This record gives sequence, C-alpha cells and structure tokens, in this order.
Amino acid sequence: MATQPLHPLTGDWSLLVTAGDEFTLTLRDGSPVRIAAQDAATAPDSLDTGHTLMADTREAFNRALSGPGYVYARAMHGAAKVELTTWTPV
Repeated sequence: MATQPLHPLTGDWSLLVTAGDEFTLTLRDGSPVRIAAQDAATAPDSLDTGHTLMADTREAFNRALSGPGYVYARAMHGAAKVELTTWTPV
C-alpha cells in the first residue's frame, strides 16, 4: 500500500491509478477536483469528463465509484492537493 498525503494536481489531467489497482482519494484543501476513469492509458479528451469532488462536502472517491480502468484527476481551479492511497489486490 502506498499513501501520498499531499499529492499535487494541476489543471491538466494526471494519471493517478493504473487499471486493476484499488485506491482511495480524499481532498486535502478547498479546491474542487475532477476524476475520470478511462479504458485506455490516455487522458480524457474533455476537461468536463468525469465526476467533480467538492472539498466543502468532504467527499472521497474510490474504485467502487470510478469503475474499472485508468483513473485520471485534475484540479478544477488551477491547483489542488489530494490524499491518495493505492494498492494492488491479491
């Protein structure tokens, strides 16, 4: 298991989790974050793809919510920090 307590995100899509791995992502500051799962290891084409996590509601996101595939994330307003825990199921 690997935990990155202050994983930085920018306004560009970043690959956070590879296909097959489990994860939990929690927002660490007040900036909303967009999360999207893709079938291939290519970033989403649109900035509007996926689900928005709002920090003021203290949302978290995991594999059960994202579904299968590669998980990408981006900050909605310039920059954000998230806590990301990933692991490979046995």
